[in-house]
Amino acid sequence: MGCKVKLLLCILFSFILIPVSFGQDRIKGFDVIELGVSDVKWVYLKFKSDVSNIDHGTNDIQIERTSIPSIARVRSRIPRFVETHATFITKDGEVHTFHLHYEQNPSVMAVNVNGNTIRVEDVIKPLRVELSDDRTSHITFPQKVVDLSVGCDSAIVDHVPNTDNMVMAKCYPYDTNLFKETSLTVVTEDKNIYTFNVVYVEVPQVLNFSVDDADKKGAVFSVINVNETDMQNLGELVISKGSQLNRGIMEGKMTFALQSIYIKDDVSMFYLAISNNSQIDYDIDFIKCYITNRKNLKKQTMQIDDITPLFEYVQNEKKHFIPANSTYHTVFFFKRFTIPDKHNLFFEIFEKNGGRHLQFIITNRDLLSAKVLK
Repeated sequence: MGCKVKLLLCILFSFILIPVSFGQDRIKGFDVIELGVSDVKWVYLKFKSDVSNIDHGTNDIQIERTSIPSIARVRSRIPRFVETHATFITKDGEVHTFHLHYEQNPSVMAVNVNGNTIRVEDVIKPLRVELSDDRTSHITFPQKVVDLSVGCDSAIVDHVPNTDNMVMAKCYPYDTNLFKETSLTVVTEDKNIYTFNVVYVEVPQVLNFSVDDADKKGAVFSVINVNETDMQNLGELVISKGSQLNRGIMEGKMTFALQSIYIKDDVSMFYLAISNNSQIDYDIDFIKCYITNRKNLKKQTMQIDDITPLFEYVQNEKKHFIPANSTYHTVFFFKRFTIPDKHNLFFEIFEKNGGRHLQFIITNRDLLSAKVLK
């Protein structure tokens, strides 16, 4: 009898233990990635697939989605926090868990998340930008800016009005001894991330930059060797030299013409004159410049590449407004460029709440006739 009881007990315990051992075989562990985060700089994470779920262990951590579903940003809300975790689940079924610890100046500010480790080749290297509290810097990007952030209130950043690929930035005007180095991060519509270490300099040597995107991981600044004050003075000088080219259009008692093209260092200057010969004021909605890949505008397919000015100098008292029987003088500053073969350069002006739209073409021959400004 005792043997039968022992046998039954052995069988019972075996059934109890079998599910446990099977369950252990099914458990899959996830590697944890070490990541330093700060209260003065955002850290950007770019995943291979869109993020479907985010979880973090404490309210001391701030995590935000961006306008690109596969990119998120993280920072701490306080200068120091108890180490914690954050988990991101992406739509391809991947689970990425990060062990977060505090770093005031994180060694990684933007990274392409591939697998369960941060490899050197996945890190997006930051650039350094010097900002002042009484001068505005401008940064031009290869594509349209769709997301923009600054790590803390040490700096102010915003889109440049009437452009889609330019950002303006300056330091917040307060006691600069209290300035904290921060981050400026831009995401463009092609899903590229550009991140910058922002430092304070009383008088930055350069105020205008263009980001070279030939190799994303090695993105560098291309310096534009004139500042805003220089461009104001150059604009006045270009207008004072009068008409050298005079290409344009006359229509509806309006004249829209390119008077001259000048070059100084790596900047091209286009002097435009708009004459309103009617009795009705003209309110400018916008003036745009773009390159097309053909001459025949009646065809259905046409590639259009907008060219964004670095700066617009206006001689007139009121910007973007032309009173009746008057002429409006403006100089557009661009990073120097040429027109590809079989392409044309267009200038176009649109009237706000009106129908007086004018357009004319500039050829590469006209562009190459530009004079060096001395």
